Amino acid sequence: MQGFVHLTTQNFNGIVMKKILCLSLLLAFQKLTIAQNYKKDSTTMKEMSNYILSNYECYNDLRYLCKQIGHRISGSPQAAKAVEWGKSVLEKTGCDRVYLQEVMVPHWVRGEEEAAIINEKGHRSKVVISSMGNAVGTGAKGIEAQLLKINTIEQLQRMNPKDVKGKIVFFNYRFNQTNINTFESYGPCVYYRWGAPSEAAKMGAAAVVIRSVSSAFDDKPHTGSISYNKKYPSIPSVAISNVAADQLEKLLITEPRSKMYIRTMCEMLPDVQSYNVVGEITGSEIPNEIVCFGGHLDSWDIGEGAHDDGAGVVQSIEVLRTFAN
Repeated sequence: MQGFVHLTTQNFNGIVMKKILCLSLLLAFQKLTIAQNYKKDSTTMKEMSNYILSNYECYNDLRYLCKQIGHRISGSPQAAKAVEWGKSVLEKTGCDRVYLQEVMVPHWVRGEEEAAIINEKGHRSKVVISSMGNAVGTGAKGIEAQLLKINTIEQLQRMNPKDVKGKIVFFNYRFNQTNINTFESYGPCVYYRWGAPSEAAKMGAAAVVIRSVSSAFDDKPHTGSISYNKKYPSIPSVAISNVAADQLEKLLITEPRSKMYIRTMCEMLPDVQSYNVVGEITGSEIPNEIVCFGGHLDSWDIGEGAHDDGAGVVQSIEVLRTFAN
């Protein structure tokens, strides 16, 4: 038994050593192969990148989308034109298949907008506003009410509802300019556009105005979607620029009983049919595995949507164009 065990142990050790040696050689070969493939792949990717950045088709696509079609708010004629354009461009890229996928989309229209700040002496000064996407309007007469400056949602929640009722709440929450990653600042700010209006409505506010969810210091208000809590009334909600918000903040320090007049004619219409535009290239080695990428064709109506998300759309098209050719 001892000899058997001993022999087995010696033979086993020899087998283990051979396996370790073989495994080491295999790993070394794999590392070499991976390094070679990586170098080859990185060179290929760099060549593709240089080609895309140099041939300007991507830039021309974006220029046409923004300048010839323009804004593409969901449910609009421009959004429909963007679908036709996207399908046409994809068909020219060399995709194996291009098709439209039916989808129902929201249809919100902005309509006329006007506003004014009214100081304690009754002097009115016009201010540029931008209704939040999907917001309700004020109706033709508009709303005029005393302003209530709120810096944080916690400040509002500590207040007595009777001190909020009937007023226009001015959410003065600032975009943090010190974050290098601007989305770290955008996240906390966007709540005041998305959810805070319902918190104000819960306490009886007549309307909400927010400081733009933006790092830009200009007089162009930033818009975006609002989501109403159905438990509470839906109230008009608008944004003013950071420049205008700074001026309003200063006014309310010296004249806290100042008012604001808001008139917005926006409304939500029934959903309309639109389409996702899909292009496909079937792989030659693993055709059943899928890599998916894309961008959204629609954009807000007060701009051209070059960044959000025209760039994502044309970049996606360019990937297909590059692989197809």
